Amino acid sequence: MELASPRLIRLDFEDLTAFERVNDQYRHMGIRFSGAIAIEPSNPGFRAKSGSTVLIPMGNLMSLSAYFDKPSCWAGAFVCSTRIVVLTAYDREGNFLGQTSTVANQPSLPDGQSESSPQQLELNRHGIAKVEFHSYVPFTLDDFFFALMP
Repeated sequence: MELASPRLIRLDFEDLTAFERVNDQYRHMGIRFSGAIAIEPSNPGFRAKSGSTVLIPMGNLMSLSAYFDKPSCWAGAFVCSTRIVVLTAYDREGNFLGQTSTVANQPSLPDGQSESSPQQLELNRHGIAKVEFHSYVPFTLDDFFFALMP
């Protein structure tokens, strides 16, 4: 019996334009987003992991979601925030599969600003249909990655 290897996908969002609402742009890869907008951060405290374009939650929302056409077995991203960011995974029926979070990251800079380094958040669970990134303060999301079984 031959085991099927998952297809690994990484999105760096460099093909998006600033202030573009992100929904179905990656549907051909089996994923769609909700509540996300692309930006090029001007605040050096929220730098991108790679490139210059990141996602942030739209409006006053402090969460954004990704939905998989086929269940994923691994999903995550690099997030940048001055407070904790939580990643939660759900199955097709909306059942909780798992959760992980960053650590608070608040080094002080001489001018009183805060700077955050991108932190990797990931969950490895079978049957992930939706992931949600949430915080109580603004955050950026970059280099989103996931694995799909063939």
